[in-house]
Amino acid sequence: MRIQLNNLDLSSSSGPNCFGTCLARAFFEMGHEVVFDSNADVSLVFIERTGEKLCDKVVHRLDGIWSSQKDFEQKNRNIKQTYALADAVVFQSEFDKSVVTKLFGEPKQGVVIHNGTDAMPIREHKFTGLEKLRQEFDIVYSCSAMWHPQKRLRENVELFKHLRSLSPDKSCLIVLGTIDNQQNYDLLRADTGIFYAGCQSLDVCLEVYAMSHWFIALNFADHCPNTVIHALSQETPCIIASSGGTKEIVRDFGIVLQEENEFKPGYFDWDSPPALDVKQIKQLPDVKSLGSHVDVSIKNVAKKYVELFESVIRT
Repeated sequence: MRIQLNNLDLSSSSGPNCFGTCLARAFFEMGHEVVFDSNADVSLVFIERTGEKLCDKVVHRLDGIWSSQKDFEQKNRNIKQTYALADAVVFQSEFDKSVVTKLFGEPKQGVVIHNGTDAMPIREHKFTGLEKLRQEFDIVYSCSAMWHPQKRLRENVELFKHLRSLSPDKSCLIVLGTIDNQQNYDLLRADTGIFYAGCQSLDVCLEVYAMSHWFIALNFADHCPNTVIHALSQETPCIIASSGGTKEIVRDFGIVLQEENEFKPGYFDWDSPPALDVKQIKQLPDVKSLGSHVDVSIKNVAKKYVELFESVIRT
C-alpha cells in the first residue's frame, strides 16, 4: 500500500509530529510505501490538510480541536473542512470523539485509535547522573510537558510536595520541558528535592521515565499525551487527572485524581483549567497492587491504521 502523509514534519519534535514520524516508520517496517505526493492509495492528513493534492481516499487524524468559544470558528475553519471531506476520522481517545462530534457533528466514519511508541523498556542507564540520582533518593517522581496552563505544572509540583510529606522516604521530582509561562516562574524557587531539567532529547526523557517510580501528568482535558505514552512504555505507573482521554490509556496502572466537576463535552478553555485537589491521595499504593502495565506498542497502533485504510479503500 502507498500511504501519503500530509501535514507531517519529520524534523519536528512536537507531539503530533513525533507520533506521526513513529507511525510512518512502523508503516515502512510493515512493508508499506510512505510518500508525500498524491500518487498513493490513501492520504493520511494530520490535524488539517495543506495545499498539496490529496488522494481520492482520505483519512483525517485529529489532534483535538480549538474548544474555547472565542477561538472556535476562526481557528477550527481548516480543521473542520478537512473533517468534512475525510472518508474516515481517527480520534485519539473516546474523550476526543465525544468533544469533536458534539461540536463538529458526526463524521462519515469515526474510529478511536490511541497513540503508541516504538520505545522499549530501558534496563540499563547510559546517563550516569540519573543512576546516581536514583541511588540518592528512595522515590523518584517525574513529569514532562511544554508547560502551558493545561498541563498544570503548579499542581504537579504541589502533588509532589504533598506526597513527600506523607512518607519518611527521601524523594525528588524531575521536571522536564520548557517553562515559558509567566505564572509558572515562581515555581523555580530553590527546593532541594525538585530538579528542573528543561527541554531534553527523547532518549534522556525515556531514561528519566524508566528510573522513575511514578510519572505525574495532571493535565486538564488532554487528548492522549505522548509523554504518558512514553512513561507507560517504560512500565512506569502514572498519576493523572480524571478529565480527558489520559485515563483511557493508563487504565488501572496508576492513580486517578478526580476533578471537582464532571467534564461534559462542549466548549471549554484549556488556558483556564479548574482547580484540582492534589491531597486526595492519603497513601501511595504498592505498585504491585496496580493493574498490569499497558501495551503502547506502535506496531499494534499501525496495524489498526492499516485496517482502517483498507476499509476506506474498499468503499
